[in-house]
Amino acid sequence: MTHARRISASPRTPVAAPAIEPDAQAELLRLRNALACTQAGLWDWLTASQLLQVDERTRALIGLADTSAGSVSLAAVELLLHPQDLDGWRTAWRQALSGASDQMDCEVRMARGAGRWGWLSWRGRVLARDVHGQAETVAGVVMDIEALKQAESQLGVMAQRDPLTDLPNRALLADRLSHALASARRNRSAFVVMEVLLEGVSPINEALGFEMGKHVIRQAARRMATCTRASDSVARTGNDEFVLLLENVEDTDDALAVADKLRHHINEPLVVDGHWLQVSASIGLAMYPAHGDDLAQLQAHATQARQDASRAGGDR
Repeated sequence: MTHARRISASPRTPVAAPAIEPDAQAELLRLRNALACTQAGLWDWLTASQLLQVDERTRALIGLADTSAGSVSLAAVELLLHPQDLDGWRTAWRQALSGASDQMDCEVRMARGAGRWGWLSWRGRVLARDVHGQAETVAGVVMDIEALKQAESQLGVMAQRDPLTDLPNRALLADRLSHALASARRNRSAFVVMEVLLEGVSPINEALGFEMGKHVIRQAARRMATCTRASDSVARTGNDEFVLLLENVEDTDDALAVADKLRHHINEPLVVDGHWLQVSASIGLAMYPAHGDDLAQLQAHATQARQDASRAGGDR
């Protein structure tokens, strides 16, 4: 008698996926949170395919026309780059792929519509190289840094401007003086450095307070600006001290005419909250090349002339 072999119909127990260790889970959560907070996109470069593998956030940041594409060539990305950033982009990639660097760091501007550009930061690391040292895999992130660039630009402007009057400060004045000297030497032309000291601000501060004194200084700064040409510079170098740079001046008579006009405008009374306020100016000037062939000599001559005017009673 033949006996049939009985086969169990019970289902097979599925093989469980490897469990993620608690520390690894916590690290993964931190990574996802960091990406969400920075709104960074992920990308991978694979030499085998010569393509960038990009996630949804990276596609949006790059501004790809095909918003569903999971990969893109470097050539396609370059079409969206600002022309002035193309060399830096290619150099960063060349150094990473060739083995000159293990990093791919680059800040570039990418098209955001007609005539508009937005700053992106690309940061990556080489994960694998072949036996010849050529990169096989590079992975990294891309971030929108437009707000950071705007803040840096604003800080750069603030670093060269006097906060009370918005006039150039010492740093910007020094740069303009250097340019004026180089231009005058090259073109065999003349320029004037004029120092102005406001006389009478301290009594206003003592009697009416520093806010009133600041108001007077701002008004004096505006009056100085109206006495000069667009090509000239008016800078605030101290609490009540200013320096004017007048380029392409024909002779000392022209410079003295500007100084006299300046003195009369500053001396005009100012009525604020019923207070009759008046300040004067002690002015000293030096002309290149008559009074010196470098900036140190010119500034020393202008300072001495201004001090002489102040000791003589000011308003001169």
